Amino acid sequence: MSEIEKQAADPTLWSNPEKSQHVMREKKRLESALATHDELVRRSGDITAYFDLAHEGEDVSADLRREVDDLRALVEKLETETLLSGENDDRNAIVTIHPGAGGTESQDWAEMLMRMYLRWAERQGFQTQLYEYQPGDEARQQGHRFARSHHCFSPPRSNRSSTSIRLENPRRRQVAQ
Repeated sequence: MSEIEKQAADPTLWSNPEKSQHVMREKKRLESALATHDELVRRSGDITAYFDLAHEGEDVSADLRREVDDLRALVEKLETETLLSGENDDRNAIVTIHPGAGGTESQDWAEMLMRMYLRWAERQGFQTQLYEYQPGDEARQQGHRFARSHHCFSPPRSNRSSTSIRLENPRRRQVAQ
């Protein structure tokens, strides 16, 4: 971390935008990892303290359950981040959904899928931007494209209609804004 901070403090770093972006991204990643470590240490200390209080006869079961549930949620988040730690996983993704040839039902499904992805991205703290929206019959969607940021290259869990979803590397494809 001290090496990254030295690089970030170097005034000549800002003359190279690509390098400065890389250094700042790495600094942010390290700061996040350190904050997560501190959070895990704090939570495990709290749980140990609750166990000590319980051994002394105090009723801390509700507090202990809440703390364990919070720790479980944090561990699940860390598991997902660990799964998405590949070379391209920290890059942005472009999601394209096309209803296919299923008529109004597939257009409805594509619309629902788009809303589900956008809501999921919002809950995860991703920034999204709708690039393209093609309305279909009876105010339904014909297709759309949006981008989401950070840890995006994971495939959808299922594809239960003729809707197609494509994740693209935005560095390979330029999208007009």
